[in-house]
Amino acid sequence: MIELPPRREKGATIHVYEPNPHLQIYLDAHARTVKFNYFMEAVGLNEGKVHLEINKESCLTKTQLDNNGKIVQTSLRTAIARLGNEVDLAKVDCEGAEWGLLADYKSWRSVKHLAMEYHLGSNNTHHEIKEGIQNL
Repeated sequence: MIELPPRREKGATIHVYEPNPHLQIYLDAHARTVKFNYFMEAVGLNEGKVHLEINKESCLTKTQLDNNGKIVQTSLRTAIARLGNEVDLAKVDCEGAEWGLLADYKSWRSVKHLAMEYHLGSNNTHHEIKEGIQNL
């Protein structure tokens, strides 16, 4: 989920993407108060469908590409286009999908600032994430 900054610029447009349908009730309440747009979608490299894996022990969720999935995945390119192809700040917390998003170099050119949580798996290193961000 994209978290809101404590203060925002007057006239700022905020888009939040959340694939977990159990969190929609909270987004409804916050969206009315803070005035942001939200999409009950995952964000990934490409358009498609995903299955959501919820780990109740750690509160972490992961998306898995699945043509039979019930959750829509929109591409990073589409998410940025919804904002007029210009993003001042992208706050990314996508539980492992960040590795695929880094491959979309062209879309990242529309983003001025990036704050990101990333997850190291058995196949990923700090060096790779640093290199991926520097190549944007």
